[in-house]
Parts: sequence; structure tokens; C-alpha cells
Amino acid sequence: MLIPYLPSSMNKLVGIDSRVEKVISHIGMGLNDVRYIGICGMGGIGKTTVARIVYEAIQSEFEVTYFLANVREICEKNGIVQAQKELIGHINGSLSNFNNEYDGSRIIQASLCHKKVLLVLDDINIDKQLKNLAEMKDWFGSGSRIIITTRDMQLLKIHDAHEIYKIEELAESEAFDLFSLKAFKQQKPAEEYLKLSRQVVKYCAGLPLALEVLGSYLYGRPIEDWNSALEKLKSVPHLDIYDASLLTINKNGSLEMHDLLKEMGKYIVNQESPNDPSKRSRLRSYQDINFALTQNKGTEATQSIVLYIKGIYQEKYRVRWRDLTFSNICQLKLLILDGVKAPILSYIPCSLRVLNWRRLSNGNSALCGSLL
Repeated sequence: MLIPYLPSSMNKLVGIDSRVEKVISHIGMGLNDVRYIGICGMGGIGKTTVARIVYEAIQSEFEVTYFLANVREICEKNGIVQAQKELIGHINGSLSNFNNEYDGSRIIQASLCHKKVLLVLDDINIDKQLKNLAEMKDWFGSGSRIIITTRDMQLLKIHDAHEIYKIEELAESEAFDLFSLKAFKQQKPAEEYLKLSRQVVKYCAGLPLALEVLGSYLYGRPIEDWNSALEKLKSVPHLDIYDASLLTINKNGSLEMHDLLKEMGKYIVNQESPNDPSKRSRLRSYQDINFALTQNKGTEATQSIVLYIKGIYQEKYRVRWRDLTFSNICQLKLLILDGVKAPILSYIPCSLRVLNWRRLSNGNSALCGSLL
């Protein structure tokens, strides 16, 4: 009974107030309808933190409240029934004896259908979890609110969320403040660390988890360690900040990849053959592609080549690549050339499946397609 009135353990978090206010504005406190409220965004962006603070701010207005954390992890380790048992155990104050999802759903509905409920389902990743924990609005009494955090906005749309709040990356000033608090325990770094701090903040691209992990890692270290760490990050990124969830879909429906994920991908491919690009599965820099094409090195490793050249570099590379030949690359499946000017393209391997060559030498044509 006292828990809703205890002070929050998450005070003074950088950039959190405005995000919490936006979510609360969608809650519709005082209204008697039942609402699903979605909070979505990439891993490490702060979904759980925002949901937790919103939960603590409004929980005193409800009869039954529960924050079911790490639903994805619970279900992956022990199954959906375990998640149901945790929820029901909190509601009824005792363990329930059931062994299947159907019975669990029936008990949840029977326990909550006449109560004003605040339920947070944290880190949902598949539709099955929502169906078995909070499928229908009539499972809950009037005025209930179910807050769902997820990396997949489509799940929220399928489940007919009343409002969906997408958490954006921190603004540059917010990111700098958060990093400074973790790395220096104050809002501004010492002058000699200022330039290095800006480099780290730029690298983290507004992702709170990355800023916290790297800030804590660098705390108390001498400046020479900072220089070493920054160099290392360019080739061996800090593993704690990565998640494949760093893929998002923008307003235009295009897939976007966070810079941190791009760096990890580059690192993985480079490790396939650190000293010989022709033995890597993917080539994307001019230097590596030029090496593979001009050194007459036969390879069975390279499966994709992607190169974007713009501006003043186009003429330079056109001169060097008078004749593009791929006769030595026998497993090539994907070829994307953008801005590459070369008059002859010969010896296309039969393995090629996707070809996209934009901005050819005549400046106004493109060749693209899927080859079967």
C-alpha cells in the first residue's frame, strides 16, 4: 500500500522530463475507457526508463498496479506461462496452479475485469505475448491503462494501441550532459577533455545506453586512455552497446540502421580477413574494392560489392577504372555502384542476383534490377 507513495529512484535523469510528460498526456487520466498506450524505439533508447517513471507517477490512481519487466527475456527462458504466473501471482498474492496459456489468460481476465488496472508490459517482442497477457480491453475494468514497451511499432498497431509514442534519440546538448554526468560526475568536462568528449558524444549518436556505457567506462581514466579508447572504438566497438534492434523504419517506410550497428557490421566483416580485402564477404570502400579488382586476385569469398562515389571523387575513380571486370569474383551476388563512371562492365559472374548501377558515365541513366 505504501509503495505508490515512495519517492522515485529515477530523479534527475537527462532529457527524461519532456518524454515522460508526452506519454502522460496520452494516458487520459480520469476517463473511463480502457486504453493501450505504446512506447516504442530502438534498444537502449530509454523505453523502460520512461515507462517506469510514468508508472511511478500515476500508480496511486489505480486499484491494481504491476510493472511486468523483461517480458521478452522471461518468455525466451521460461515460456509465456511463466510471465502469466508472475502477473497473476502479484494480482492474487499467491501462486496459481496452471500449466497452459489458455488457463493463464482466463485467470488474468477473471482477476482484473472489474478492477481499474495500471499494467506495464515491458519489452514485448511478439504478438503472442500480448495475446496471452492483455489480449482484449474487456479483460480490464473501466479506466484501466495498459502501457506496452516494444521495439516493434507494428505490434502496437496490430493490438490497436490508442496512442503510440516513439522515443527519439537525445538531442546533442542532452547527450553531452548525460555523457558528462557518467564520465565526470558533473555536467561539464574539464577543458582538456572537451574535444574528446565531443567525439564520443558524436559517435554515440544520441543513444542513451551507449552514452552511459562509454561514459562509465571512461570515468576516472587518464587522457591517454581516452585517446586509446577512441581509436579502439573505430575498429573494435564496445559490445555492451549493441543490439540488432538498432534497425528502425522511418516515416517513409524505409529501413534505417543506427550508426553503431553499421560500425559493428564493418568490424565483423573486416575480421574475416584483416589484411586482405579480397577474402572478405563484403566490400564497400573504394580502396578495398580497387584492391580486389585490380590486383588480379581470384576470390570465392566476396559476395557483395557496394560503392557510393560523389562529387570531386567521380573523375578520379573514372580514370583509374577504365574497365571494370569481375572475372575473378566468382561468387558475387549483390553489386551496387552509385556514381561510378566506367565505360565497360564485363565478365559478370553467373552468381549475380541483384544489380543496381546509378549515375553512369552519360550522367542521366541508371541500370538496376533483380537477376534470376
